[in-house]
Amino acid sequence: MVAILGALTAVAALSVRQPLKRAELELFVEQLKAMDANAREHASRGETLSLELDLLESSFALVNDVRKTRVSEISIPPSVQIGTLEGFKKIRSRDQAWSVRLSEFGTSSTYGFSLGLADRTQRWIVFLGLTGQPYSFESRDPFDSILRVQ
Repeated sequence: MVAILGALTAVAALSVRQPLKRAELELFVEQLKAMDANAREHASRGETLSLELDLLESSFALVNDVRKTRVSEISIPPSVQIGTLEGFKKIRSRDQAWSVRLSEFGTSSTYGFSLGLADRTQRWIVFLGLTGQPYSFESRDPFDSILRVQ
């Protein structure tokens, strides 16, 4: 009886874990969209800003380039892996860190990246440089198509 109860508990835990990780991925995508919109709003008010992705610190941050301070930051969830990066510039002084600079008009280069989970769930997200319009896809083809046009 105890063995059956243990087996049922293990099955229940496994069946809940993946949906929770997928929800965590979707929440992270929404946080990225909000951070990009916030960054563009602040930059259009004259602040000198960059968005920085730091894989060693597992963070995505809005940085004031003049003060060298983080305005806001979100943590990359442990279950989410960052893959392909497009439109970022390597930060020379730091390992595994990249940035996207925002202009005084709130524009940037078009940038994007892939996000993945251990179960091979993939999400491709791209932000259009001129408008900041975010697009999120479950496959790479539309992601690549947008980047080719830019």
